[in-house]
Amino acid sequence: MIIPTWHYRLAAQTQELVHDDAPVTVWTRMGFKWHWELLGIPPLIVWISGSGYLTYHVWKTHPLDSSRKKVLWTIVLAVPVVGWLLYGQFYREAKQESWIKL
Repeated sequence: MIIPTWHYRLAAQTQELVHDDAPVTVWTRMGFKWHWELLGIPPLIVWISGSGYLTYHVWKTHPLDSSRKKVLWTIVLAVPVVGWLLYGQFYREAKQESWIKL
């Protein structure tokens, strides 16, 4: 329960004790309520986009890698931020032969 400060100030000025413990009417200012949960949407979109792109990159641009390796890295990329860091640091693609002979 919120008790306004003027209630205590009035009691102190008149040097009276408040013996009534009944609920006190409190006026609240009707204002705009910010929805803090909306702040989580942009990072979620960035995470889904980044992980989706990297997963696409694993499956489509590395045809010589094994399916087991691709599934493992897909699971790793599902971890926000840390998955991207691990992918960038440790993912090594299979040696692919150059199809252009010089």
